[in-house]
Amino acid sequence: MAFREKAGVKVVHLAGDSMDALTLLSHLRRGAALAMQFDRVMPGARVREGRLFGEKWPVPEGLLRLAAASGAPILPVLTSRLGHLAYKAEVSAPIRLPRRPTEAELDAAAQAVLDAFASFLRQHATQWFHFVPRGA
Repeated sequence: MAFREKAGVKVVHLAGDSMDALTLLSHLRRGAALAMQFDRVMPGARVREGRLFGEKWPVPEGLLRLAAASGAPILPVLTSRLGHLAYKAEVSAPIRLPRRPTEAELDAAAQAVLDAFASFLRQHATQWFHFVPRGA
């Protein structure tokens, strides 16, 4: 954690409170960046479903709603490990949502996130771990 703080990165763990979104929205409206995982969804979280390699795949709806409410683009950034403390970051095209997106626009944005992910995984198949509950 000290390594991140030294680099100016602040990690915030959300407690699932509805007020968490206001903190994140305020951060974005100040012009700051926000990084969120989209390949894992917390239990009970609202999702939009898209398709990843032909399979249904959930995308956290909060990510999409924050982008819409703040006007901030979603920039899929995926990293591959090159060696010890060496990484390559790949940034996909920005995904933009209007302030009041339709259901179809939310679904299209979720799919665009998954399409960027699929493109990365095709090139770096060993760079992602899909954690699933035992027996699932």
